[in-house]
Amino acid sequence: MPPFAVIKLKLEAEVAGIVFDDIVQFAGSFAMNTIPTASIMVAVGRNVETDAPATIHAALPDLKQQEVIKVFLTATVMDSEETDTGVVDGLRMLIFEGKVVGTGWRRTQNGAHFTINMLHWLGDINYTSAISCSSHPGNPANLV
Repeated sequence: MPPFAVIKLKLEAEVAGIVFDDIVQFAGSFAMNTIPTASIMVAVGRNVETDAPATIHAALPDLKQQEVIKVFLTATVMDSEETDTGVVDGLRMLIFEGKVVGTGWRRTQNGAHFTINMLHWLGDINYTSAISCSSHPGNPANLV
C-alpha cells in the first residue's frame, strides 16, 4: 500500500471582529497579472449538535462593503503512515487578505447558502493612478 496521510482542513474568516468558523466552501483565483479574488460560502441555518444559529445570522448587520477580511487555513494531521507529511501540523496560515466587495444569498431546491465575495488588498492599486480602469474606464487617451 502506498504511503498516506489523513489531513483535516479547517477554514476560518475574520471580518469586523466576527470569526466565521463555519465556512462551507472557499474559492480563490490567483491568476497571473490580475488582482486576486476569492469567495467563501458560509453555513446558514442551525448547528445540528448545539442548535445554535449559524454565525451569519448575527454577523449580517456588521458585514459591510470594503470591510477588511482575512481567511485562515489550519491543517491538522489526523493519521499518517509517513513521518514527514510536508504539513506543518496545527499551523494557522493566512491564505487571503482583502476587502468584502459583495455578498449574496441563494436558495435552491437542494438548499440555501450565503456567499461573501472578496478582492485582495492589491485591489487598492486601482486607485493609485489618475489613469486606471477604476478612475477612467474608457481609453486613457480620451482623458488627455
